[in-house]
Amino acid sequence: MISDTHAIIKKYFTTGSDNICIPELSLRIHFAPFSSDTIPSCENRKMLASMRGFTVAEDNTIPENKQFVYPVFMPYDRLISDRAIILLHGLNERKWDKYFTWAHFLAKETGKAVILFPISFHLNRGKQEWMDPHQMNRLVEERKSKFPNIEASTFINLALSERLTQSPERFFLAGLQTICDLYELIDNIRSGKHPMFEKNTKIDFFAYSIGGLIAQVMMIADQEGIISESRFFFFAAGSAFGDMNGTSRLIMDSKANERTVHYYTKELETEMRKKGIFHDFFEGTALGRAFRSMISLDQFAALRNQAFRRFNDKIRGIALEDDKVIPADKIIQAFTDNGQIPKGAIEVVHFPFAYSHELPFPLKSELVTTQVEEAFQHVFRSAASFLA
Repeated sequence: MISDTHAIIKKYFTTGSDNICIPELSLRIHFAPFSSDTIPSCENRKMLASMRGFTVAEDNTIPENKQFVYPVFMPYDRLISDRAIILLHGLNERKWDKYFTWAHFLAKETGKAVILFPISFHLNRGKQEWMDPHQMNRLVEERKSKFPNIEASTFINLALSERLTQSPERFFLAGLQTICDLYELIDNIRSGKHPMFEKNTKIDFFAYSIGGLIAQVMMIADQEGIISESRFFFFAAGSAFGDMNGTSRLIMDSKANERTVHYYTKELETEMRKKGIFHDFFEGTALGRAFRSMISLDQFAALRNQAFRRFNDKIRGIALEDDKVIPADKIIQAFTDNGQIPKGAIEVVHFPFAYSHELPFPLKSELVTTQVEEAFQHVFRSAASFLA
């Protein structure tokens, strides 16, 4: 049962340990170090630093976001692998716990190493104080006083909500840094520089929630064919940004969501008409145009649809019928409305228990354990079968 597997991994899991062995699950967990600013010659990194300097200069100096470790779930009988799955997580995640069973199942069923790579300023790339309930609860009350009609404001989403309300540019800047990091990770793996992987390792992706947007931007911008042979499985992911609703007690409050959506759907296009670093990035780079194409399906449609057609047989996914954050019909629309991929490539499922985008497989309800197990097995057997 996934609840038992989760409990076992949680007992062993300590971020930064050299090598965690869990024989009863046929699993090893390694932690690999990463430095997020080791390629100063990369043009996208230069533009990232400049854009941050123009808007949120302090974000360039947060050490946790630059130097960190990420976990790699490896089948027990392997110390080195020639196949990998990069698991891209959701927005405002602060712990890896939710993904323990996901990574374990994918590693066990595919025989591949599963890399859990943190998005910029998430998980162990964020400040410790952002996870301090005492400090965050105090700030929640201040925020509620400042915005009396605010909804879904909690200590869990307070840090992200404050940061995006102050500077919604942080959303794409964090995404840009994450993509730069992923390019570097892929290069290190394929060139044989990564100690856990053989040279020319095949790399696929499991993309959940906002991780799907990161994967889509990479696909659309892939002019050099860096990920042209990769396969992508999308879970509760894949709509345009403007079709998402991030208001959630676990993601961001209503004020932050309103501010962020307004910036990207209204203000950004005005910004494009000015000369400067933002104009240069969004107009003049493959990643900038790719990101804009995923804000709304009305923008750069030909660019986006051509990319998805290129990956036609390398895309599969599962959407959740009751998903309020990334609606199933919007995922299907983004991928299939213009014949980019077959409509059957995205399956819509509905579970016979109370679930949500943020918690698709609740582990604490004793009444639905069997049903949750069956739902989990369906999703991850589909993913493992496609990514094997």
